[in-house]
Amino acid sequence: MGRFSKVCMGIINLMPEIAMHHLVGAIRADKFTESLIKRPAKDMDELRTRATKFMQIEERVDYHKVH
Repeated sequence: MGRFSKVCMGIINLMPEIAMHHLVGAIRADKFTESLIKRPAKDMDELRTRATKFMQIEERVDYHKVH
């Protein structure tokens, strides 16, 4: 998400809808992608919030696999 945000900031007049569309197409198919397809994010802030939550879930699952 950090790299995606950095690229988006470098594009003048980028429409958020276009950015979100390309993000969904670029990320691997997983529960986060399914979530975005079922209920698209309203704006970039919501997209970042949801992405952060899914990353936290993945990190927690990975942690419990090791311990």
